Parts: sequence; C-alpha cells; structure tokens
Amino acid sequence: MDAVLEGWKSGAAAVQSVFRKCDYDWRIMCDYLRHCGVEEADLLMLQKGNAYIARLPGSPSGLVAWQMDFTDCDLVIDTITIATHIVTTESGRVEWTLEGDDEIVKNLAFREGKESLTTSFLTGSKSFKLTASLTGGNGDTAWQHAQLFSQPIDNKDEMSLDITVTLRDAML
Repeated sequence: MDAVLEGWKSGAAAVQSVFRKCDYDWRIMCDYLRHCGVEEADLLMLQKGNAYIARLPGSPSGLVAWQMDFTDCDLVIDTITIATHIVTTESGRVEWTLEGDDEIVKNLAFREGKESLTTSFLTGSKSFKLTASLTGGNGDTAWQHAQLFSQPIDNKDEMSLDITVTLRDAML
C-alpha cells in the first residue's frame, strides 16, 4: 500500500523551531555565475527559486520527526528505506536518528545532497521514529546553514522525503 502525504508538515509527529523558506533572490547569484562562465542551461533551476526547511532565525536548533506504529496489526518492520536531500554549509549540521521499540536508537549517516539508505536495524520492531535535527552554522545566517529537502520551488515531480517500510508477518 502506498501513501503519499502532501506538504512538508504532513505526517510529522514533531516540529520544533523550523519553517519552510522560499528564496526567490537567485538573480544576483545567477548573474555572478554567468559572469564566471557557468552555462545558461545549468542556471535554469536556480532562476526559479529554491525552497527548503531550515530552523527559525535565532534558534540554536530545530527538529522534525516522523513516526509510524504498526502495533495494531500482526506485522513487524523488516526494512526501512529513506531517501532525502540535505544541504549544509559552513558548520551547519543535519543529524538523523532512527528509533525503534525499546528505545533502540541508531544515528544515520546521510551525506550531502540526495541520498537513499536502507536499513534492517529495526527488524522485528512494531514502530519507528525518524528525527532530523538541524544545528550549527556561523553568524547571522547560521539558521540557513543546515537545510532539509532543498529543491526548486516549482518541483512537483520529486519527493523530498521518501520513507518506504517493508513489513513482514510477526510470526516469522
């Protein structure tokens, strides 16, 4: 069964000190990159603007968490696949944790950009919680130095967070 939730807050179990930022001011950057020899075709996506999740200005940290619970059925988690997109600059950090039954916690190591990982760490669990914590950065714009789901504003075809849970019979 596939379920697609619309909007970045859909399905979130917790949202603390974060918001969706839309940057439309890429014209100056595009002019500079054009001057540096970057091809026009490579600048098209930037010209439309960019959107991402960042922590609130002035907040030392921000957090978004999603969770699923399968305790009402005879199924348990077999594998979880997470595909996402993160951007960090300066000393900004996005730290991901995956928590299952009995407070089992694992830190997930996503690299910069778009990445997908599959884990069987929570095999046999009846629930999970995925948390992204945004911290770090320098100066007045430190809040922008850790971003979730950065993509062109008009991007409707690509999911910025895709969580696929494979379940199996609890009796196996």
